[in-house]
Amino acid sequence: MVTPAPTVLAHSLNTETCSFYYAYMFPVTPDFGTTFTKLENQSGTVIIGRLPADQLNGNFLYSGTSTLAQINDLPNQAGWVGSFTGTPFQCGDTLTFSAGYQYRGAPVATSSVQNVVVDKPNQPVTSGGSPIQKLINLNNAGCQFRILAALPSTPLPGSTKITINSYHQDGQVDQLTLTISDQVAAGVMDFTFDPTQLSSGPIDIAGVASEDYQVSTSWLCGSPLYVSVEYRDLLNNYWSSTWAPELQTDGFGITPTRSETVTPPDFEYTISAVQSSVGDCSISVIASLPDEARPIGLAITNTQNNDWITAVIINEPGSNNGVITANLSFTSKDENYASVPVPDENKIFEEGTDCSGTYRAVIDSPGGILASSLFTLGETMPTCNAGSTRNEQQRRCSPVERGFYTTELNSTTPIACPAGMTTATTASKSVNDCYKPIVQSIVGFKAPKALKFKGTINLPLITNTKAVAWFRVTGPCTAKVANVTTTVKGKKVTTKMLKVTAGKKAGTCLVDLTAPTSGKYLDLKKVVQIKVSKTGK
Repeated sequence: MVTPAPTVLAHSLNTETCSFYYAYMFPVTPDFGTTFTKLENQSGTVIIGRLPADQLNGNFLYSGTSTLAQINDLPNQAGWVGSFTGTPFQCGDTLTFSAGYQYRGAPVATSSVQNVVVDKPNQPVTSGGSPIQKLINLNNAGCQFRILAALPSTPLPGSTKITINSYHQDGQVDQLTLTISDQVAAGVMDFTFDPTQLSSGPIDIAGVASEDYQVSTSWLCGSPLYVSVEYRDLLNNYWSSTWAPELQTDGFGITPTRSETVTPPDFEYTISAVQSSVGDCSISVIASLPDEARPIGLAITNTQNNDWITAVIINEPGSNNGVITANLSFTSKDENYASVPVPDENKIFEEGTDCSGTYRAVIDSPGGILASSLFTLGETMPTCNAGSTRNEQQRRCSPVERGFYTTELNSTTPIACPAGMTTATTASKSVNDCYKPIVQSIVGFKAPKALKFKGTINLPLITNTKAVAWFRVTGPCTAKVANVTTTVKGKKVTTKMLKVTAGKKAGTCLVDLTAPTSGKYLDLKKVVQIKVSKTGK
């Protein structure tokens, strides 16, 4: 078995505080306690952070920004787990960013981004730099590929574009250019496509404001595509990822593929436990795990801190197709046995344990807990599914609130979404249900600062959720919704607009546009002022 290599992105943000951007993604869910990040400079200063593997998921991009001063202060922060060696990091250091983990006991896989100079800007803080792009072939049934991109500085509105090309032997080029909406271009851009989707006509996808579609052929799975990211910074300098090959780890091309063979799923570690009829305080355990996973312990623990109460230690194989049955007792070591050889280390670690209540059965290993399950002795407890928590005192299940999730049966503590993220509903079952709320806006909205008496202006009403914004107009103006017809690429298009008409009295009109929360989009509240005068100035 091989641990798939993680994805790592990093670049300097070129600010006065010597800040940087750092992101990583694991293709599969890591083994418990094996994940880490590492920063190292040219002088041998190294900081290694141990990550909470029980809260990390596969194929999810973890990203954020920090400063060198914040990194130097990490060892002094409560709750930080890791090591720091060498002198503190300084502005101007050349850093190597790494992330690594293990998957199902396979050797550790690590990826790095090297030679990142984190320094203060030599130019004004509005100057930019070449975009960083990462192309990932997902090799799945949909022949999908993923584009990750980040801009080192703030782009001019409407200037951020992703271009995808397909070149033909006769010299013809198919080209699709996506203009990215400004709120998406301000952070990490993350898009997943498949070739047939892109070549079947204009697409409608969140985060894309508009597109220039110049594709005349069908793009097939297995055919190479070429991707570039571009934008203009606030000084109107033009930057393109194709001009910075030193920043690209995967080049500029991607060949989406589809997996031709179905690989059997990897072995899943599971354990269950129920009260047994053998002796007092006796528990029947069924565990599923491969024979090569040795040594392990089948243990009963308390629910507060996972301290062992009773257990059997298993060093040798011999299971029935990976399944082990065992009996564990709170009161008698002689009643501890399993369906595989158990040496003399079978143990009872506590005396006087109550034979009623809720406990946890675990498969434990030198690397940590591989699987666990709650069970109840003496009383009936409900089984609480993922997306809920179990209240031991009230003996009932409750759906987790928005912004939280649970992934296992009978969870007692909800897991909070990453900072700045929430969920669309209650009872969420995965960190993938978490999302960063999207700003609701009116694409292409422009309003004049002034109107003459009896002057009119048509204002856009359609938000990026395809909703029609509610309006209220006060002052020397009136307004009504009107259907406005324009010509786009030779075709007539009718759009709902807000027709605002100035009166004959000087003053200031207030146009208040609102729209409620919609799915992952926040409330819209937009107020513009239009001065009404005889001259229109």
